[in-house]
Amino acid sequence: MASVTLKLQLPRKRSEVSVDYPLVFQVVHDRKRRFIPTPFTLKEEEWNPQTQTAANFKASKVRSAYLKEVNVYIYLQKKQINSLIASMGDEESYTVDDIVSAYKRNKDNRRVFPFIRQLVMDLKMAGKPGTAYNYNSTFNTFCKFRGGEDLYFPQLNYGMVKDFENYLFSSGLATNTVCFYMRNLRSIYNKAIAKGIVSEHLYPFKRVTIKTEKTVKRAIDKELIYKLKVINLKHNPKLEWARDLFLFSFYTRGMSFVDMAYLKISNIKGDKIYYNRHKTRQLLQITLTSQIVEIINKYKAHRDSSGYLLPILKNDPWRSEYMQYKSALRVLNENLKSLGRLVSSPVPLSSYVARHSWATIAKKQGIPLSVISEGMGHNSESTTRIYLAAFDTSVIDQANDIVTNL
Repeated sequence: MASVTLKLQLPRKRSEVSVDYPLVFQVVHDRKRRFIPTPFTLKEEEWNPQTQTAANFKASKVRSAYLKEVNVYIYLQKKQINSLIASMGDEESYTVDDIVSAYKRNKDNRRVFPFIRQLVMDLKMAGKPGTAYNYNSTFNTFCKFRGGEDLYFPQLNYGMVKDFENYLFSSGLATNTVCFYMRNLRSIYNKAIAKGIVSEHLYPFKRVTIKTEKTVKRAIDKELIYKLKVINLKHNPKLEWARDLFLFSFYTRGMSFVDMAYLKISNIKGDKIYYNRHKTRQLLQITLTSQIVEIINKYKAHRDSSGYLLPILKNDPWRSEYMQYKSALRVLNENLKSLGRLVSSPVPLSSYVARHSWATIAKKQGIPLSVISEGMGHNSESTTRIYLAAFDTSVIDQANDIVTNL
């Protein structure tokens, strides 16, 4: 019957200094033996061949954590190999090489890079291009950190996670950008656990704190928004387009650009726009004001040809809606920066400035915070949703009239 043990691969001539040796599984069947490598190395004094465990009572906290990780890995992998052998049936029907080959085929599914690539593809197929884009961006950055070298999930340990974090900071990235990559990597690992690819006992993020910094919120006053409204931009269609989308966001209580991009004529029912926020899936409704209708009617030709309410997305068989949206957002913000310089804006204009300006002006007008989308002041949008849900929509419509009355 096949047996599975572990051993350190020690050279015949030992070094006088303490060095690490590779830890391997030894599979014996029909008096033939083969070795299966593990991702770990140990010092000779850290390995107990009788108990088949790693231990060092004089080790530092970091080294002790590493040894604990080794023991968890040993337990799980040995259990998996024995289970694999049991599933192979009559012991005379397979060889020791069959055991090793079957294990390697199974283990290949535990590689990090192929798992992320497949996850990105699955998300795209599931109609979640935004998450797919974020995971792919994280994969590219992590791949660069690794120098293109793939690894198994058990190797993605606490030390490597912290090394990746340090790498991101040393690359000059802002704290919130570092948090973006770390959160995505954590999410990917969680999905691997959910799929049974790696054990939750190996979870490397328990002691990793991922905390974003509060960003400085930027807003412009009512006078500058009025200046944007009346400035003649007929000579510059790109700036006119950017201005119109900025004002549309402002008029619609700071509707985010992604929500504006996907608006269709079907979102208008009666005198209201109904839409679900992409970020939270919360259903919102906005009463159509004359200002909103004016912008919608201005781009009627685009709406008739594409079905989209605003000139952001179009029917393009060669480019996905998401890629069109990302490209349009980049162009919009570039044009808004130019527009900001033209009107001497004290802050660089961006699509988000319209959203924050609506809230800031509303606050100055004395409108209750519970009516405002104080997502601009709350740490959690769920708090804002609770506040807004308690109000009759007519109260919010009235607030919008006060804010956008230029």
